[in-house]
Amino acid sequence: MKPLESDVIRTVLETSPSIAINNPITKERILAQILKTGNTPFEFDKIDINLDNGLYVNISNLNELRRKALEDVTNFIITSNKREITNDIPKHCIKRESFGASLRVFFNDPPPT
Repeated sequence: MKPLESDVIRTVLETSPSIAINNPITKERILAQILKTGNTPFEFDKIDINLDNGLYVNISNLNELRRKALEDVTNFIITSNKREITNDIPKHCIKRESFGASLRVFFNDPPPT
């Protein structure tokens, strides 16, 4: 199952990047963290990253964003496909489907202090 173009699943993590002291975060590092979908039936089809130069983001924040996004996708699927499953359907007949999703990640200049 894929969402329709009109279906938007938006995940927001209420955190701001900081100015990097030593090692700014890179798009490649963000991508590597977000793509770790583990034992879930999901994978991201497309990830857009908007990243200003010289910023730092905690890896734990990226992991939390990924977990929340996967949870949001799961909830979307559950709420859009509510069906009553009876005990008459053998469990081996219920199939898990892969679900591709797009994710847009924005990390811009931190707010002024």
